[in-house]
Amino acid sequence: MLAQWNIKSVSKTVSVNRTITATVLAFVMHLTGALGMLFWRRDWFLMLTPFNLLVMFFLLIWTLPEKSKAIYRFFILAFCLGVGTEMIGVKTGLFFGQYQYGKVMGFSFNGVPLLIGIYWFIIVYASGLLAIKIRDIFSNGESRSGAFTKWTAAFFIFGGAILATIFDYIMEPAATKLGFWSWENDSIPVLNYLSWFLVSFCILFFSRSVSLKHHPFAINLLLIQALFFLILR
Repeated sequence: MLAQWNIKSVSKTVSVNRTITATVLAFVMHLTGALGMLFWRRDWFLMLTPFNLLVMFFLLIWTLPEKSKAIYRFFILAFCLGVGTEMIGVKTGLFFGQYQYGKVMGFSFNGVPLLIGIYWFIIVYASGLLAIKIRDIFSNGESRSGAFTKWTAAFFIFGGAILATIFDYIMEPAATKLGFWSWENDSIPVLNYLSWFLVSFCILFFSRSVSLKHHPFAINLLLIQALFFLILR
């Protein structure tokens, strides 16, 4: 029993240390990037966007509390659905409106940078977890003892989709200004936000099996990135 407690204690300590390390690194990288683009070499820092995104993805996987098959299924679904809808959207304007990607996010296939699939995963996954965290705060922790359990999926899916859409609303003006992508007539259509909600909803709905895994760094990363784009706005 004592050995089991020690193992759990060590595991928890390692998890906390990883979360702190990853959060500090993510904050420093995003703050440096924001200040560099505002006051120094914007083009140089923009070139580092793919590297930054891959590092954040690595940190997200590194800090996972439990590396189950469910989280990898979540990633595959988010990647495929995100990239798939983006490819249709770029060609037809059907989902998000008329837009085109720039070269900031690296290698593209059919007009869509493949890294956008990773970004869909990070944003939607973290948004779902943040929605549950907000639910826990307002339920005064009662959900941990079994109360509100039947609402968990609803908060994860609906709340997560709403938060992902809010994040996109924060991100869009800055990302457009930086050349991540461009909109026809420089106008972001309402359809873009409606589609963000719909795609996020679908990803969360089919990935709800991972909804209860507490992952502090994922939430921290989402808030750091929201701050990053707010600064650049």
